[in-house]
Amino acid sequence: MTRTVYRDKAMQRAEADGHRLACEDLAKTPRHMLGTGNPNHPDNDPKPTLFGYDVSEFMARQHK
Repeated sequence: MTRTVYRDKAMQRAEADGHRLACEDLAKTPRHMLGTGNPNHPDNDPKPTLFGYDVSEFMARQHK
């Protein structure tokens, strides 16, 4: 799309609303119910991590 479309406030609101709805839908969907093509599917995690750390390592840091 051209830049002029994004300068239109109505289009900016529509894009923001669409993004918000998509994020809400993704948040409501359990990870195991996602398709394997979705990067958020657990099969696509080579090793479960939180913020780049192993889950147990990260939780140990949190509970010191």
